[in-house]
Amino acid sequence: MAYRRRQIRQGINLIEGIKLDISQIDNLLLHHSTFEGIINLKYPAEKFLADQVDSVSLPKELRYFRWDYYPFKSLSDFNPKNLVVLKLIRGDIEHLWNDDDHQGLVNLKEINIADCKNLRKIPDLLGAINLEILECSGCETQSFESLKKLGLTGCCNLKTFPVVPKHFPILELSDSKIEEVPDSIEHLVRLIKLCLKNSKVNIVSSNISKLESVHDLDLSHCPIAEIPKILRSLTELNLSETQIEDVCLSLETPSNLRTLDISGSRGKNVSIKMESLLKFPKIPRTLIKLNSSGTQIEEVSLSLDSLDNLQTLDMSSSRVKNVSIKMEAALRDLNLSHCPMTEFPEIPRSLRVLNLYGTQIKEVTLS
Repeated sequence: MAYRRRQIRQGINLIEGIKLDISQIDNLLLHHSTFEGIINLKYPAEKFLADQVDSVSLPKELRYFRWDYYPFKSLSDFNPKNLVVLKLIRGDIEHLWNDDDHQGLVNLKEINIADCKNLRKIPDLLGAINLEILECSGCETQSFESLKKLGLTGCCNLKTFPVVPKHFPILELSDSKIEEVPDSIEHLVRLIKLCLKNSKVNIVSSNISKLESVHDLDLSHCPIAEIPKILRSLTELNLSETQIEDVCLSLETPSNLRTLDISGSRGKNVSIKMESLLKFPKIPRTLIKLNSSGTQIEEVSLSLDSLDNLQTLDMSSSRVKNVSIKMEAALRDLNLSHCPMTEFPEIPRSLRVLNLYGTQIKEVTLS
């Protein structure tokens, strides 16, 4: 009898994968130690009924784990360090594992927890640097609504835009390999901030303009070559270090944009005629012409270090009151007409055309 048990144990130790179809089984009872003895189990895929236990112990060597309708609240004390694929579709899971384990997620490539209605928390995925797919759509419980941010910063192998519940307000996806913001972005109706800094994004779907709550969009250090369609609600836009050459934002553009950063981009011609813009934009050194007429900008301060190629600056009909421009052998044409200025601006010796028509300046001082 002991010999027989030893043979069974040796046989169990050789098991690396389990696939069980219980479509013809009415009920299947589990014990919490069901998997404990299968120390080499790497590829289980099951749909179990487990009303008789509160949890199961999973082997540490687990690499591929799929359990549709997973019946437990968590993965208990499971260490995911070897896990590559996790699928718990339509499960009762409330949380996966402790955040302390995030440093051991380097092997993780796919997480699918779609339609897990009771999910309360997504773990810290900072260490999941090879994550390629995250699917958590359909997690629409009231408790899950409390999630404020999905941070996948540093997931350098994340290639596709993650499918997440529509109520997520903040998505941090910088330093990823995502190349496109897809049409499906329109379902993120509560999105406030989208950060794709230093990713591979070169296409942004026009559907992004359908979102009414986004205030902050960061596409800096991305290879995008065309300015995306501006969102109506957008107040902060960062396009620094991109491949964009031409920027044209008009008064007709339905936006509340207040801050624009296009520094370090390939921009040469920039036209910004938006009443909502409050701060002088951060612009590239390559810029030759800048039109910021009709904006709410009140102060212009430029030095030789910031813009050494700018030749034409149009700030007409803006709110500019103070101007300090210390640039030599560059700026040729400055238009400050119809600005509420009362003092003569500090201008460079290189200037050839200066328009102050309609200002409140009473005294002109030229050196």
